[in-house]
Amino acid sequence: MSKRTIHPFLFILVCLLGSCEDIPTLTSTTLSGLIVKNPFFTKMENALIKSGLLLQFNDSQEIHTMLAPEDAAFERFEKLENKDLEEFEADILKKLILHHSIPGSWPGDTLRKTRSLPSAFGPDIRVTNTEGATYLNGARVLFTDVYAQNGLLHGLDQVIVFIDTDNLAALTALQQAPGGQDAAIELILEFIKTEGLEDLIGDQTCTLFLPTDSAMRTMTEPSFDELVRMPNDQKRAFLHHHLIQGEGRFLPELSLDPVKTSAGETIRVDLNARSVGVVKVGKEKWAEVIRGNIETNKGVIHLINRTLN
Repeated sequence: MSKRTIHPFLFILVCLLGSCEDIPTLTSTTLSGLIVKNPFFTKMENALIKSGLLLQFNDSQEIHTMLAPEDAAFERFEKLENKDLEEFEADILKKLILHHSIPGSWPGDTLRKTRSLPSAFGPDIRVTNTEGATYLNGARVLFTDVYAQNGLLHGLDQVIVFIDTDNLAALTALQQAPGGQDAAIELILEFIKTEGLEDLIGDQTCTLFLPTDSAMRTMTEPSFDELVRMPNDQKRAFLHHHLIQGEGRFLPELSLDPVKTSAGETIRVDLNARSVGVVKVGKEKWAEVIRGNIETNKGVIHLINRTLN
């Protein structure tokens, strides 16, 4: 799949030719004005309006660096969340947008040289440079340095997701609104709770690679039915194949620096064009990432289409 980028000069040209007739109070050269005028960011515009942040980012007295997911990124996010942005509560959208806002001015050259950025809500945004691209919490930077009176804007290919709970509560929230059967995780979540394995993921910081329902139903050696009949130590061993203890890792970080799972196997990631990728364990085991880079206050969650045991 070819990489589609939006050149910053094209972005500015579209802004200059655009129209703000529906919101006449905006200054066209502020962050809000740039987003409203540009057809690449209508979803971001809608989120700013519903969250009540549109006027805040029209204030030329406050300098921000806005990380703006393109419309295609928001469309994928809506599909995974199983609802449109307009259906989200205003407070949730406000936190989402503020997590994409970095106080102060962070031009592209400075951004690429730093390790983290201070988000206006939630933990810092981590920066990874690999294979000629820059990633922020796993989202690829499509273009940088579109300047406004009150800051500048960088475009992203993904919505950066932070769920302000522990891993177990985050998994429960993800299961309540799966984006279709491909992303459903009811079986693994029920397995963890029923078998008393919550301590492995709920109380410690870790990276989780959790198989979807489809992956659990089609697993072999053992099958899922065989797994649930195994002794508890073997059930715990199964889960250890799917977690990295001690830290949360985003996919680009794992592509740059492979680490070992709790079962002692080296795990690495090959990225694809949409900042997701293929997880590889050893020489033979692999799985595609269905949904990745979901940060919690206890780590990072990735949903995969195969088991890694």
